[in-house]
Amino acid sequence: MRIFRILLFALPIALALPRSAEAQFLCGTTNVFAQSTSGLQAILREAGFAFMLGEKEYQCGMPGEDFKLCRKCETSLPTESFEPLKGMFSRANFQQWAERVSSDNESASVSVSLQEFEQAKKMGHVREGETRAAFQKRVADARGENFLFTNRNVYKMLQIELTALGKPCIGPLERLPSSADDKAWPLPRGAEVQAELATIRKEFEELHSLKNLKGLSLDVLGNELRSMSERLRKIYRDSDSAIAKKCAASESSCDDLSSTKHHMANRHAWMINSYVDSFVGKWLKANKLEEIAKDCGTRPRCYAWKGTHTSGYPY
Repeated sequence: MRIFRILLFALPIALALPRSAEAQFLCGTTNVFAQSTSGLQAILREAGFAFMLGEKEYQCGMPGEDFKLCRKCETSLPTESFEPLKGMFSRANFQQWAERVSSDNESASVSVSLQEFEQAKKMGHVREGETRAAFQKRVADARGENFLFTNRNVYKMLQIELTALGKPCIGPLERLPSSADDKAWPLPRGAEVQAELATIRKEFEELHSLKNLKGLSLDVLGNELRSMSERLRKIYRDSDSAIAKKCAASESSCDDLSSTKHHMANRHAWMINSYVDSFVGKWLKANKLEEIAKDCGTRPRCYAWKGTHTSGYPY
């Protein structure tokens, strides 16, 4: 009887232990883009991923949405937390999807294939009765919003995987570092890019002002942030020699921030991602809004995304 009681006590704890780095990742097997927060919480609990019974969930970023599923929030993404995820973001399907997203972001027009349209419908990104042509026109007219919408969805992917591994989530990151050797977010090339960091910080400070965000369309803000994020990737990029060495070693170790194919495997890409997403909250506050959603219904002070194209999903 004593052994039976010990087993009963140990079973919930064993089920709640974090996955090993070799275990199957949720993203790519579960369409997390289509799930509500409560649905994601249920998936994590039912799979026994990283949840002790009764443990409180926290929201780390994602302003304007209910996204409480993290164990803890941190303003950095340590190498040891991100390392187990590099394998997922180095997979061919993720790399191909990252290239499609980058291509759509940079293109002057948006082309939505029939397969992508069907995926978008399954994820709830298409409005009721909307045709592929109408959806394509809507998202083409809101490319800046598309960038922010996709940025947020991949940010959610990271939070889900970190939680499933029993790691803290990243965010909210609301400020850039003031120096190249910042403890939480140091620049790989240090003083070499300090001047460019200072320039970008000054330009971003103007966007931090609620006065400057008031009345600005979310689409215009998204286009500005897309350009800024590309500049941040350049200064957080490793030296050419370091990149060449890693990429020569193996495809999975290649994490060139300037590469549309490999940037997701670099932890700095996700720091930038979190920082960019924080502006959605600032924009909502400046324009006296409280919520952002794909469909607001009749809820007041809610903004409905116009750009909801994520270039498919990395299955």
